[in-house]
Amino acid sequence: GRRRIGWFLSFPIPSAGLRQADFRDSKPHKASQRMQIEENFRGELLELTVKGVLDNESSLHFRSAIDDHVHDGWHRIIVHMQDVSYISSAGIGALITAKKRLEALKGTFGICTPTPQVERTLAQTRLLDTLLCDPEQIRDSNTVGDYTRSLNARIARGEGLDLQVYALGSKESLQCRVFGSPEPIFESTFTEPNCQSVEFSDRSFALGLGGLGDDFASVRSRFGEFLSVCGAVAQSAQSRRGLPDYSLSQGDFIPRTQVLYGLQCEGGFSQLVRFDPIQTGEPVPVSAVVAESLRQAKCTLGGFVILAESAGLLGVHLRRSPAGETADRVERFGFPEVRDWLSFSPERVYSRNLVLIVGVAKAGQNGLSSPALDALLRPVDPAGELHGHFHAAVFPYHPLKKRTLDLFTSTRELFDSGTIQDVLHLLRDDRSIAGAGESELLGGACWVSPIAEITEGNGCRS
Repeated sequence: GRRRIGWFLSFPIPSAGLRQADFRDSKPHKASQRMQIEENFRGELLELTVKGVLDNESSLHFRSAIDDHVHDGWHRIIVHMQDVSYISSAGIGALITAKKRLEALKGTFGICTPTPQVERTLAQTRLLDTLLCDPEQIRDSNTVGDYTRSLNARIARGEGLDLQVYALGSKESLQCRVFGSPEPIFESTFTEPNCQSVEFSDRSFALGLGGLGDDFASVRSRFGEFLSVCGAVAQSAQSRRGLPDYSLSQGDFIPRTQVLYGLQCEGGFSQLVRFDPIQTGEPVPVSAVVAESLRQAKCTLGGFVILAESAGLLGVHLRRSPAGETADRVERFGFPEVRDWLSFSPERVYSRNLVLIVGVAKAGQNGLSSPALDALLRPVDPAGELHGHFHAAVFPYHPLKKRTLDLFTSTRELFDSGTIQDVLHLLRDDRSIAGAGESELLGGACWVSPIAEITEGNGCRS
């Protein structure tokens, strides 16, 4: 029989679906016999002491060390050079590259206490003033703002996860609004009465099937998966090699989205959960992050925004609009028609990318619920105890700052880069032989809050 998108995958699915992102190898840097690096961590500041020579060979070791620390979230770095006896152009190039990279991340990089030989070389190349910094001044400003200073992390450990939990607002909760029903995608087609025109505020996140535009007619041939975070709306591309479209609220402009079905959560987040695998480099399932975040928030129904490094995503998106003129009453998810309607990869894709995931999840059968919301939730963990609905936007990888993050700033920086690569509906593939399981992450941040109220499409509240 017919199987439903993102919920069951027992029908044959072509492998030539989603584009596979390039895998960025993570190679440990080689130790140099000509240079050693000592590390000293001071709050948000990392101080490196370099000993030996900084030439072409040892600069590779230095670059690799900087890459590793930036990848781990250190964006404020100073380098002590009182034990460096020689620096070549290659070494100077490594310092300049590090400075440009940290400044691009709105961080800090500089050198201090250079030996007379190093100071003379840098002065002759007219780069001394560019690189030299006052370590005491940087130590005195060793914070990313009052927001970070005022928050204390609670350390915890979950299923395969090391956690730092920050309380953002003990009374914060979310109101969830459910739009429409997914049934027409299986039984018939979507028409104008199925569509709702919505503007998503900066204090909300949303997901569903919809499209950017002013009315149903202008979007009819372009409906697809979408997500919205902090006033940024992105929707999937329908051509195989196309790019997603997106729009950002700015000034008086708020993007208008035509929604066939989906959900919106509005309000504040109660907790920020920073998570890393207990075993470095060992991926963790999205369901484990979600389940543990629900436990930390002490709720059974919650809304989530996750910003993390991906170890591989498993998801789908539509290739054709289910409201288009040719969409009327056709078998979309049988074989071979599914090849024309659904883009799916039988293996995880977008490993080592940065992903922005939004969604809602419920643990168990008790607690707040509504028929409209339940219609959008499906099992996301192996035991079938956790139900949810998640969409993900994919971006090229860049490191996240350690400790706390501001969701609005982080989201806007991603979309302002103009580098969004895909928008996917995440799913769990439990086919007995070929099933790939679920999406996995390598560490990141999860904003979570309980859902206190549900508004259904007919306006009644639960």
